[in-house]
Amino acid sequence: MGTIWHEQHQDWRDRRRLGGRSLRRAWSGYLARLPWQLSGTLTFDPKRVFPVDRGLASREAFWWVGLVGHLCRRPVIWAYAVERGRSGLWHLHVLLGNAGRPNRRTLEGVWRARNGHAAIERVYDVPGIALYTTKSAAEGEVVVSDTVTLPMFKTMVTDIVVPMVREGE
Repeated sequence: MGTIWHEQHQDWRDRRRLGGRSLRRAWSGYLARLPWQLSGTLTFDPKRVFPVDRGLASREAFWWVGLVGHLCRRPVIWAYAVERGRSGLWHLHVLLGNAGRPNRRTLEGVWRARNGHAAIERVYDVPGIALYTTKSAAEGEVVVSDTVTLPMFKTMVTDIVVPMVREGE
């Protein structure tokens, strides 16, 4: 009787994974294929919310992008990257698509009322903003909405191939 596959592949050192530049390139390549309309930077005011760790930053972003979808009354696609700045404080870069024509000041105001500063801008360079948003993907976290799997977006992201490398290569 042969060996079961998982018994042959138990050594974690043989796992294939992306890191550093390859991970950033994979994320930016994936996100660059989607029709982003708005980009934002969301920060935390230490007088309002402190301390902020990566988990709290991610939860607040998840709450906010969900609210954006609710306010826009449509299936908004979104992605956010949690990043630690030079000061050591966590902040977020957010991408929004299929949002219609939302009032950016309203979206910023909701974040400000709860957390801190928000700056939402129109996207003119999708590949560039995808690269910028994911610049710290290896150290932080990138989260993408499940709405990117809707039929209207699925063809944009289904044929992506990400080269995997062995640990340490």
